Amino acid sequence: ALRLQVIRLSGRLKTQNVTRFASIWVQVDGRSGVLVRDRGRNRTMTGNADWKTFDVAISVPRSATRIEFGVVLSGTGTADVEGLTLSPV
Repeated sequence: ALRLQVIRLSGRLKTQNVTRFASIWVQVDGRSGVLVRDRGRNRTMTGNADWKTFDVAISVPRSATRIEFGVVLSGTGTADVEGLTLSPV
């Protein structure tokens, strides 16, 4: 299992006709459920927007058992992603 103190999720997004928002997110789970989560709500894109880089840094507790990450699209439209990477800080 991954045992890091801090991890960073980075990636670039581009949106077309997004009615609500698009962003990247990361979540750290433990045996009892979610330990830490960043849903990206303070880093969003809407409408038509060209490529933009996003970075999310999150602390990983020693009790972590799983790390999940991805792109969220709320509403309608499309969100393209490139260069999505997860790395230690």
